[in-house]
Amino acid sequence: ERNQQIADSEIAAFRWEDELAKFSSVPDAATAAVELLAPKDNSSLQEKQQLESEVGELFNLRKDILARLKRLADEKTQELVLIKAEQKQLIAACESYESLIDENILWVRSAPIASFADVSLISGVAEDLAAPARWQTVLDAIVASYKNRMLTSMLLTLIVVALLIFREQIKATLNLSGEKAIKRSCRDFGVTVTTYILTLAMAFAVLAPLALVGWLLTNNPKSSLFAVSLGKACFSTFLTGLPFEILRQTCRENGLAHSHFAWTERTRKVLRNNLTWFVPVGLPLIALLTWLPLVSSDYHAVKSDANAMAVAWLESPQSTELPVAGANPNNSQLAALAPTFEFSGSNAWNRLGRVFLLVLLLVAQIFTFRTLHPNHGVLIDSSSTAFSQGTWQRIGYILFVGAIVIPLVLMLMAIVGYYFSSIQIGKSLLTTIALAIGVAIVYSGAMRFLLVRRRHLRYEQLVHQRNQARLALEKKGGADVVGSPAEVIDIDLQNDPGLDITDVSRQARELTNVIFLMISAVILLGIWQYLLPASKIMDDWRLWSISLDGKIEAVTIRDVLFSSLMFLVTYFGVRNIPGMLELILLQKLPLDAGARYAVTSIFRYILLVVGCIFALGYLKIPWSNYSWLVAAISVGLGFGLQEIVANFVSGLILLLERPVRVGDVVTIDGTTGVVSRIQMRATTVTNWDNQELVVPNKDLISGKLLNWTLSSVVNRIALKFGVAYGTDPEHVQKIVIDAISSNRALLKEPPPVVTFEEFGDSSLNFTLRCCVSTIERRWIIVHDLNVAINQALATENISIPFPQRDVHLIPPEPNNQTDV
Repeated sequence: ERNQQIADSEIAAFRWEDELAKFSSVPDAATAAVELLAPKDNSSLQEKQQLESEVGELFNLRKDILARLKRLADEKTQELVLIKAEQKQLIAACESYESLIDENILWVRSAPIASFADVSLISGVAEDLAAPARWQTVLDAIVASYKNRMLTSMLLTLIVVALLIFREQIKATLNLSGEKAIKRSCRDFGVTVTTYILTLAMAFAVLAPLALVGWLLTNNPKSSLFAVSLGKACFSTFLTGLPFEILRQTCRENGLAHSHFAWTERTRKVLRNNLTWFVPVGLPLIALLTWLPLVSSDYHAVKSDANAMAVAWLESPQSTELPVAGANPNNSQLAALAPTFEFSGSNAWNRLGRVFLLVLLLVAQIFTFRTLHPNHGVLIDSSSTAFSQGTWQRIGYILFVGAIVIPLVLMLMAIVGYYFSSIQIGKSLLTTIALAIGVAIVYSGAMRFLLVRRRHLRYEQLVHQRNQARLALEKKGGADVVGSPAEVIDIDLQNDPGLDITDVSRQARELTNVIFLMISAVILLGIWQYLLPASKIMDDWRLWSISLDGKIEAVTIRDVLFSSLMFLVTYFGVRNIPGMLELILLQKLPLDAGARYAVTSIFRYILLVVGCIFALGYLKIPWSNYSWLVAAISVGLGFGLQEIVANFVSGLILLLERPVRVGDVVTIDGTTGVVSRIQMRATTVTNWDNQELVVPNKDLISGKLLNWTLSSVVNRIALKFGVAYGTDPEHVQKIVIDAISSNRALLKEPPPVVTFEEFGDSSLNFTLRCCVSTIERRWIIVHDLNVAINQALATENISIPFPQRDVHLIPPEPNNQTDV
C-alpha cells in the first residue's frame, strides 16, 4: 500500500510538471488564449490588450499554484519514502523481538515453583470463578442470543436435539451397514461412505451441545467477557474432543473398525473401553485449561483499562464528567470502576491451571498405559507389512515408554514453573494425536477402497469366466442347454481365495503409503515448527571448538542433535526414497528395468553424499579434512575416465573417418553381424541370431576388423564339394555351371567358376566360386546353390563319396598271472 501511495504521488508530481511546462512563456500563452477567444474582426486593439493583461494575471496565478502543487507532491513523496524506511525499521525490530520471543518463551518460567502457599491463592480464584453473579451473565448471554438471533439459534438447537433424538436410529443403520460390509462379497464402497457419515453424526451428537453453547455465548455482542471466554473454551473443547469421539464411535460393534477396516477385536475393545471413560473425564479438564487463559487475559485487560481511566480522572479533577460512570465519583465509586472480579495475584491463574494440567496429565498417563501396554494394549495384535514382527514389537515398546515418560516430563515442568511451556507442548501433542487418529481412519478407508475395487475386478473376471463356460456348454449341448447363466456356473466371492487386505495391489498400497506419509510429515512440521527457534537455547551448551578460516567456531548440543537427525533422515531416505521415486515416477516413463535401476542407484548415491555433507556441516568439519576423500575420488575418477575418454575419442574417429558405419556387416572376434549403433563409449553389433555384441570403440580403432560392406557390397561365395574317383572333371564342371546359372542372385561379372582343387583321400575335390551383390541373403543363396549341385550330381548318377577307414582289432596277449 505504501509503494502504491509513493507511485501515485510521483505520478501527480509529473502531472503538475507537465501542466507547468505549458506556462513557460506566460505572455505568449495569454496572446494565444486571447486570439482564440476574441478574433481580430470583433475586438479593438485596446480591448485585446486589456484582455491579454487579465489572462496573463490568471496564468501567472495558475503557474504559482501548479508550482506549489508540484512542490507539495515532491514533499509528499519524500515523506512517504521516509515513512516507508521507518516502517521497514519497525518491521525489522518487530521481527527481531518476535525471533527473540520464539527462542526464549518456552524457557521462561510463567509461574513460581509449586508450594503449599498456592492453596490460598487457588481457593480465592476458584471462589471467584464459582461466583453466582458470573454464571448469571452466562445465562443472560444465552437468553439474549435466542432473542437477538432467534431463527439461527433455534435452527442450531433443533439440529442438536435431532441428533440426540435419532441416535438409536443412527445406531440401527450403522448395524445394518456393518452387517452388509463385513461380507466378503461386498463390492460397494458406498456402504463405507455412508458409515463414515453416520459415524460423524454419532460423534457430533455427543459433543454438539458444547458447540451450541459456544456459538450462543460468542455470537452475542452484549455478552460479558466471562461468558465470551467460556464460549470460546466450549467451542475449542468441541474441536479438541471430536477426533477422540470419532475414534470411539469408529470402534463400536459393526462400526467402521469392525466391519470395514478389519481391525482386531482386542484393538477395538481396548480403544473403545478406555475412550469411554477418558472422553468424559479428560474433556472437562481440557475445557478448564482452555478457558482459564482466556478469562484471565480478558479480565486483566478490563482491570487495567478501568484503573487507567480512574487514575486519569483523579489527575484531572477539573473534569466534570467521567467517561465511564457519567458522574463525579467519590472514592467508593472510583473503586467500583475496577472490575469486581478481583485477582489474588497475576500468578493465581497459572497456579490453578497447573492443578488442572497435572490432573489431566495423570489421566492421560493412565489412558496411555492401558492402551499401549505391550502385553494387553492395542499394539499386541497389530501387524505391519513394512516391518517384521520383532521390529514392530520394538516400535511398540518405544511408543509405550515415550507415552509414559512424556507426561511425567510435562508434569515436572509444570511443577517447577514452566507452566506455559508444558501447556504449549501438550497442545502440540494433542494435535499430533488428533492427526494420528485422522490419518489412521482415512488410511484404513483408502485400503478399504482398494480392497473393494479388487473385489469388483475379481467379480468381473468371474462373470467373464461364467459367460465363457455357458457359451462352451451351449456349443457342446446345442439347444438342450437351458437355464440362466447362474445355473451354468455360480459366482461365489465368499469362497474366492485371497480376498484379503493383504492381497490388494502392492503398488497401490505402497503409493497410498507414500502419499499419506508425505502429507503427515508436512502437517507434523507445521505443528512442531515453533520448537525450531526454541532449540537455539542449546547453542549455549558448547561441546568443542573448531578453527575455520582463522575463526573459532563452537559445536553445540544443537549442532550434534541436528547432525544426528540429518544422518537419520539420510539413512531412511537412502533406503526408501529411491523406491518411492521408481513407484511414483519411473514406472510411468518409457524406461526398461535396467534404466530404472540405474536412475535409482545414481539417485541413492547422490542422496547419500548430499545428506552426509549436510550432516557433517552441522558439526562444522572443515572441507580441508575431506582432502583424503577428494584425492581418493580423483584417483578413481582418473582411472575410470581414462577408458571413458579413450572410447569417446575413438567414437568420434569412427564417426568422422567412418571405417565402420551403421548398417555395415562386420566380423569381430569370430562374430559376424550388422552394426546397429555407434554410441559415445561403445558400438553395438547385432549378429544373425539377433544377439547384440557390445564392442568398446577403442577396440575398433586399435584392433583388427573385417568389414564386409565398407567399399562394396559385392562378396564372393566359395563352396567345396567332392565326387568319386573315376568321374570326368570337365563333365562335373559343366553340369555344375549349368545347374547354378539359373540362380538370379549370382552376378554375371565376374562369372561363376568351378575348379578342380585336389585329389582327396576318398574323392576328387572341387570348389565353386561365385559373386553375389547382397549380404543379407548370403545364407539362403548358399543353401540354393548346394541344393542345385546335389540335384545335378544325382541326375548324372555321380556319387559323392564319404571317407572310409579300415579298423583292425588286435587281441591282447594272454596273461598267465592270476588276479588277486
